[in-house]
Amino acid sequence: MGSLGPDRMEPSALDDYEHPVGVEQFRKLGYEVIDMICDYMNTSKTVKVVPDVEPGYLRPLLPKTPPQQPEPWHNINSDFYTKILKGALHWQSPNFFAWFAGNRSGPSILAEMLIAVLNMIGFSWQSSPVSTELEMVMMDWLAKLCGLPDKFISNGDSSRPGGGCIQSTSSEAVLVAMLAARARAMEGQPAEAALKLVAYGSDQAHMCFKKAAMVCGLQHVRILRASERLDYALDPLTLAAAVQEDLAAGLIPFYLCGTIGTTSSCAVDPLRNLAHVCKQ
Repeated sequence: MGSLGPDRMEPSALDDYEHPVGVEQFRKLGYEVIDMICDYMNTSKTVKVVPDVEPGYLRPLLPKTPPQQPEPWHNINSDFYTKILKGALHWQSPNFFAWFAGNRSGPSILAEMLIAVLNMIGFSWQSSPVSTELEMVMMDWLAKLCGLPDKFISNGDSSRPGGGCIQSTSSEAVLVAMLAARARAMEGQPAEAALKLVAYGSDQAHMCFKKAAMVCGLQHVRILRASERLDYALDPLTLAAAVQEDLAAGLIPFYLCGTIGTTSSCAVDPLRNLAHVCKQ
Protein backbone atom coordinates (compact mmCIF):
# COMPACT_ATOMS: atom_id res chain seq x y z
CA MET A 1 0.00 0.00 0.00
CA GLY A 2 3.00 2.30 -0.21
CA SER A 3 3.93 2.28 3.49
CA LEU A 4 6.90 0.98 5.42
CA GLY A 5 6.74 -0.96 8.66
CA PRO A 6 9.05 -0.11 11.56
CA ASP A 7 11.18 -3.18 10.81
CA ARG A 8 11.96 -1.84 7.31
CA MET A 9 12.80 1.76 8.23
CA GLU A 10 16.06 2.99 9.65
CA PRO A 11 15.47 4.67 13.04
CA SER A 12 17.39 7.74 11.90
CA ALA A 13 15.48 8.12 8.62
CA LEU A 14 13.48 11.07 9.90
CA ASP A 15 16.03 12.56 12.26
CA ASP A 16 16.52 15.51 9.92
CA TYR A 17 12.87 16.56 10.15
CA GLU A 18 11.32 18.35 13.06
CA HIS A 19 7.82 19.82 12.93
CA PRO A 20 7.75 23.49 13.93
CA VAL A 21 5.30 22.61 16.72
CA GLY A 22 6.53 19.73 18.86
CA VAL A 23 4.29 17.44 20.88
CA GLU A 24 4.85 19.20 24.19
CA GLN A 25 4.27 22.63 22.67
CA PHE A 26 1.13 21.26 21.05
CA ARG A 27 0.00 19.99 24.45
CA LYS A 28 0.45 23.48 25.92
CA LEU A 29 -1.33 25.17 23.01
CA GLY A 30 -4.10 22.58 23.21
CA TYR A 31 -4.88 23.61 26.77
CA GLU A 32 -5.05 27.24 25.63
CA VAL A 33 -7.41 26.38 22.78
CA ILE A 34 -9.67 24.41 25.13
CA ASP A 35 -9.81 27.48 27.37
CA MET A 36 -10.75 29.61 24.35
CA ILE A 37 -13.50 27.15 23.42
CA CYS A 38 -14.88 27.07 26.97
CA ASP A 39 -14.83 30.87 27.19
CA TYR A 40 -16.75 31.12 23.93
CA MET A 41 -19.30 28.53 25.05
CA ASN A 42 -19.86 30.51 28.25
CA THR A 43 -20.42 33.79 26.40
CA SER A 44 -22.29 32.57 23.29
CA LYS A 45 -25.62 33.18 25.04
CA THR A 46 -24.99 36.92 25.25
CA VAL A 47 -23.07 37.61 22.05
CA LYS A 48 -24.85 39.42 19.20
CA VAL A 49 -25.89 36.76 16.70
CA VAL A 50 -25.45 38.72 13.44
CA PRO A 51 -22.03 40.35 12.90
CA ASP A 52 -21.73 44.04 12.02
CA VAL A 53 -19.70 43.55 8.85
CA GLU A 54 -20.16 44.21 5.16
CA PRO A 55 -19.21 41.90 2.26
CA GLY A 56 -15.47 42.08 1.66
CA TYR A 57 -14.63 43.11 5.22
CA LEU A 58 -11.93 40.46 5.70
CA ARG A 59 -9.64 40.96 2.70
CA PRO A 60 -8.21 44.34 3.86
CA LEU A 61 -7.46 42.82 7.27
CA LEU A 62 -5.27 40.03 5.86
CA PRO A 63 -1.90 40.15 4.05
CA LYS A 64 -2.09 40.32 0.27
CA THR A 65 0.34 37.39 -0.07
CA PRO A 66 0.66 34.18 1.96
CA PRO A 67 3.25 34.23 4.76
CA GLN A 68 6.64 32.72 4.01
CA GLN A 69 7.13 31.53 7.59
CA PRO A 70 4.76 30.16 10.26
CA GLU A 71 2.92 32.77 12.30
CA PRO A 72 3.55 32.80 16.06
CA TRP A 73 0.68 31.51 18.12
CA HIS A 74 -0.09 34.85 19.80
CA ASN A 75 -0.71 36.37 16.34
CA ILE A 76 -3.10 33.57 15.40
CA ASN A 77 -4.85 33.89 18.74
CA SER A 78 -5.29 37.62 18.18
CA ASP A 79 -6.52 37.11 14.61
CA PHE A 80 -9.19 34.73 15.83
CA TYR A 81 -10.71 37.32 18.14
CA THR A 82 -10.19 40.45 16.03
CA LYS A 83 -10.79 39.12 12.51
CA ILE A 84 -12.53 35.73 12.55
CA LEU A 85 -15.07 36.24 15.33
CA LYS A 86 -15.72 39.71 13.99
CA GLY A 87 -17.39 38.17 10.95
CA ALA A 88 -18.86 35.06 12.57
CA LEU A 89 -22.60 34.38 12.49
CA HIS A 90 -23.16 32.68 15.81
CA TRP A 91 -25.12 29.57 14.84
CA GLN A 92 -24.75 28.02 18.28
CA SER A 93 -26.34 30.92 20.12
CA PRO A 94 -29.73 30.14 21.73
CA ASN A 95 -30.91 33.35 20.01
CA PHE A 96 -30.20 31.93 16.53
CA PHE A 97 -33.37 30.76 14.77
CA ALA A 98 -32.38 30.48 11.09
CA TRP A 99 -31.77 27.46 8.85
CA PHE A 100 -30.84 24.65 11.26
CA ALA A 101 -30.78 24.24 15.01
CA GLY A 102 -27.48 24.49 16.88
CA ASN A 103 -25.86 21.08 17.13
CA ARG A 104 -22.67 21.78 19.06
CA SER A 105 -21.81 20.07 22.31
CA GLY A 106 -18.68 19.60 24.39
CA PRO A 107 -18.47 15.87 23.61
CA SER A 108 -18.84 16.51 19.87
CA ILE A 109 -15.92 18.97 19.97
CA LEU A 110 -13.75 16.43 21.79
CA ALA A 111 -14.74 13.82 19.20
CA GLU A 112 -13.63 16.19 16.42
CA MET A 113 -10.23 16.48 18.09
CA LEU A 114 -9.80 12.71 18.18
CA ILE A 115 -10.91 12.46 14.54
CA ALA A 116 -8.42 15.17 13.57
CA VAL A 117 -5.44 13.39 15.14
CA LEU A 118 -6.25 10.18 13.21
CA ASN A 119 -6.97 12.17 10.02
CA MET A 120 -7.96 9.13 7.97
CA ILE A 121 -9.26 9.28 4.41
CA GLY A 122 -11.97 6.61 4.31
CA PHE A 123 -12.55 6.19 0.60
CA SER A 124 -12.42 2.39 0.90
CA TRP A 125 -12.27 -0.30 3.58
CA GLN A 126 -8.55 -0.78 2.95
CA SER A 127 -7.78 2.92 3.35
CA SER A 128 -9.51 3.05 6.75
CA PRO A 129 -11.16 -0.14 8.02
CA VAL A 130 -12.68 1.45 11.12
CA SER A 131 -14.22 4.30 9.11
CA THR A 132 -16.12 1.87 6.89
CA GLU A 133 -17.08 -0.41 9.76
CA LEU A 134 -18.30 2.42 12.00
CA GLU A 135 -20.22 4.08 9.18
CA MET A 136 -22.12 0.85 8.43
CA VAL A 137 -23.12 0.46 12.07
CA MET A 138 -24.12 4.10 12.45
CA MET A 139 -26.23 4.03 9.27
CA ASP A 140 -28.05 0.95 10.57
CA TRP A 141 -28.65 2.78 13.85
CA LEU A 142 -30.04 5.77 11.95
CA ALA A 143 -32.34 3.56 9.87
CA LYS A 144 -33.72 1.98 13.04
CA LEU A 145 -34.15 5.37 14.74
CA CYS A 146 -36.12 6.57 11.71
CA GLY A 147 -38.27 3.43 11.75
CA LEU A 148 -37.24 2.38 8.25
CA PRO A 149 -38.00 -1.16 7.04
CA ASP A 150 -35.39 -3.88 7.46
CA LYS A 151 -34.48 -3.68 3.76
CA PHE A 152 -32.70 -0.41 4.56
CA ILE A 153 -30.46 -2.13 7.12
CA SER A 154 -27.26 -4.00 6.28
CA ASN A 155 -26.29 -5.52 9.66
CA GLY A 156 -22.78 -5.83 8.23
CA ASP A 157 -23.90 -8.26 5.52
CA SER A 158 -22.57 -7.10 2.14
CA SER A 159 -25.01 -9.42 0.35
CA ARG A 160 -28.00 -7.51 1.74
CA PRO A 161 -29.42 -4.64 -0.33
CA GLY A 162 -29.64 -2.33 2.68
CA GLY A 163 -27.08 -0.03 4.23
CA GLY A 164 -25.93 3.41 3.25
CA CYS A 165 -23.13 5.94 3.49
CA ILE A 166 -22.88 9.37 5.05
CA GLN A 167 -22.81 12.26 2.59
CA SER A 168 -20.98 15.52 3.25
CA THR A 169 -24.04 17.75 2.81
CA SER A 170 -27.78 17.50 2.27
CA SER A 171 -27.30 18.84 -1.27
CA GLU A 172 -24.86 16.05 -2.00
CA ALA A 173 -27.29 13.50 -0.54
CA VAL A 174 -30.10 14.70 -2.81
CA LEU A 175 -27.79 14.50 -5.83
CA VAL A 176 -26.67 10.96 -4.96
CA ALA A 177 -30.29 9.87 -4.48
CA MET A 178 -31.25 11.38 -7.84
CA LEU A 179 -28.33 9.69 -9.59
CA ALA A 180 -29.34 6.35 -8.07
CA ALA A 181 -32.94 6.86 -9.16
CA ARG A 182 -31.82 7.78 -12.66
CA ALA A 183 -29.67 4.65 -12.89
CA ARG A 184 -32.63 2.49 -11.84
CA ALA A 185 -35.00 4.21 -14.27
CA MET A 186 -32.55 3.75 -17.14
CA GLU A 187 -32.10 0.00 -16.66
CA GLY A 188 -32.95 -1.66 -19.96
CA GLN A 189 -33.70 1.69 -21.60
CA PRO A 190 -31.92 3.15 -24.65
CA ALA A 191 -29.59 6.08 -23.95
CA GLU A 192 -31.97 8.59 -25.49
CA ALA A 193 -34.58 7.73 -22.84
CA ALA A 194 -32.60 9.94 -20.44
CA LEU A 195 -34.04 12.95 -22.27
CA LYS A 196 -37.53 11.88 -21.18
CA LEU A 197 -36.85 11.58 -17.46
CA VAL A 198 -38.86 13.93 -15.26
CA ALA A 199 -38.40 14.82 -11.58
CA TYR A 200 -40.95 16.38 -9.24
CA GLY A 201 -40.78 18.66 -6.22
CA SER A 202 -42.92 21.30 -4.58
CA ASP A 203 -42.29 25.04 -4.78
CA GLN A 204 -41.37 24.82 -1.08
CA ALA A 205 -38.55 22.30 -1.63
CA HIS A 206 -34.98 23.32 -0.90
CA MET A 207 -32.99 24.70 -3.81
CA CYS A 208 -30.70 21.65 -3.63
CA PHE A 209 -33.44 19.80 -5.56
CA LYS A 210 -33.09 22.16 -8.52
CA LYS A 211 -29.30 22.06 -8.33
CA ALA A 212 -29.27 18.26 -8.34
CA ALA A 213 -31.52 18.25 -11.41
CA MET A 214 -29.13 20.63 -13.17
CA VAL A 215 -26.10 18.48 -12.35
CA CYS A 216 -27.96 15.39 -13.59
CA GLY A 217 -28.73 17.19 -16.83
CA LEU A 218 -32.48 16.66 -16.59
CA GLN A 219 -34.58 18.16 -19.34
CA HIS A 220 -37.84 17.96 -17.40
CA VAL A 221 -38.27 19.23 -13.82
CA ARG A 222 -41.75 19.84 -12.46
CA ILE A 223 -41.99 22.39 -9.63
CA LEU A 224 -45.49 21.78 -8.26
CA ARG A 225 -47.43 24.42 -6.38
CA ALA A 226 -47.81 23.59 -2.69
CA SER A 227 -51.24 23.61 -1.10
CA GLU A 228 -52.20 26.45 1.23
CA ARG A 229 -55.01 24.18 2.43
CA LEU A 230 -52.35 21.67 3.62
CA ASP A 231 -50.11 24.31 5.22
CA TYR A 232 -47.94 24.51 2.09
CA ALA A 233 -47.36 20.76 1.84
CA LEU A 234 -47.44 19.05 -1.54
CA ASP A 235 -50.92 17.69 -2.26
CA PRO A 236 -50.80 14.06 -3.50
CA LEU A 237 -53.62 14.89 -5.93
CA THR A 238 -51.43 17.58 -7.49
CA LEU A 239 -48.59 15.09 -7.90
CA ALA A 240 -50.88 12.43 -9.35
CA ALA A 241 -52.27 14.86 -11.93
CA ALA A 242 -48.77 15.95 -12.99
CA VAL A 243 -47.57 12.35 -13.32
CA GLN A 244 -50.55 11.36 -15.44
CA GLU A 245 -50.03 14.37 -17.68
CA ASP A 246 -46.35 13.53 -18.17
CA LEU A 247 -47.05 9.84 -18.84
CA ALA A 248 -49.54 10.86 -21.51
CA ALA A 249 -46.84 13.04 -23.06
CA GLY A 250 -44.47 10.06 -23.27
CA LEU A 251 -42.20 11.17 -20.42
CA ILE A 252 -40.70 8.92 -17.73
CA PRO A 253 -41.40 9.99 -14.11
CA PHE A 254 -38.54 8.78 -11.97
CA TYR A 255 -37.94 11.00 -8.94
CA LEU A 256 -39.91 12.87 -6.27
CA CYS A 257 -38.30 15.20 -3.75
CA GLY A 258 -40.45 15.07 -0.62
CA THR A 259 -39.71 17.42 2.25
CA ILE A 260 -40.11 17.38 6.02
CA GLY A 261 -39.85 20.90 7.44
CA THR A 262 -39.02 23.11 4.47
CA THR A 263 -36.66 26.06 4.92
CA SER A 264 -39.14 28.66 3.68
CA SER A 265 -42.35 27.60 5.45
CA CYS A 266 -41.59 24.58 7.67
CA ALA A 267 -44.07 22.59 5.57
CA VAL A 268 -44.22 18.82 6.00
CA ASP A 269 -45.24 16.81 2.95
CA PRO A 270 -47.56 13.79 3.45
CA LEU A 271 -44.83 11.32 2.50
CA ARG A 272 -46.92 8.17 2.92
CA ASN A 273 -49.61 9.41 0.53
CA LEU A 274 -47.03 10.75 -1.91
CA ALA A 275 -45.26 7.37 -1.86
CA HIS A 276 -48.58 5.70 -2.69
CA VAL A 277 -48.86 7.92 -5.79
CA CYS A 278 -45.30 6.99 -6.80
CA LYS A 279 -46.00 3.28 -6.44
CA GLN A 280 -49.09 3.56 -8.63
